[in-house]
Amino acid sequence: MHAMFFGIKLAHLRTLTVTRGLLRGRDLTPARFDMMRVIELHRRDGIAQENLRQLLGVSAPTVSRMLKSLELLGFVVRRRFAFDARSLIVRITKAGLERVRAARELLVDSGVADRMALRGLAFEPEVARPLVDTLRRFLSGIRKTYGCFAPFEHPWTTQEFVPLVFHTYVRKRLAPTLSLQ
Repeated sequence: MHAMFFGIKLAHLRTLTVTRGLLRGRDLTPARFDMMRVIELHRRDGIAQENLRQLLGVSAPTVSRMLKSLELLGFVVRRRFAFDARSLIVRITKAGLERVRAARELLVDSGVADRMALRGLAFEPEVARPLVDTLRRFLSGIRKTYGCFAPFEHPWTTQEFVPLVFHTYVRKRLAPTLSLQ
């Protein structure tokens, strides 16, 4: 494996180890947290299982397995879509909502995730902040090169979510066929 790819892989695995430690005892993994956060943003009407796959940038079997485990925990429910029986709509339960909100408060609202990410770039956050934009451009370039169209920024509010989905999915995925660019 190329040294750059190997370095990215090791950094990713280490961030998962740190996040798993923070989420221990909450029946959540970093991947479950990400999925439940997206489902939470759609709590009013639910979200199609296929849309979860696109937004998270993972395979259909991965989404299916994760949702099955979240259903067993009582965090989500899946129902057939009334207008298309082939599609499943996913909704978060009250227990799931409580769990994902507690995890968000622990990881995001508290600033723990930001401090840990900045500490990974340099010892002092003031020194690291200018590097963040460069790192985002670098990672965005890699993802674009390899066809990853899942949102780069994880939306934390509904207001952030809608424009992000439009920009990521419609403009990048459908633009060539719709002549939007």
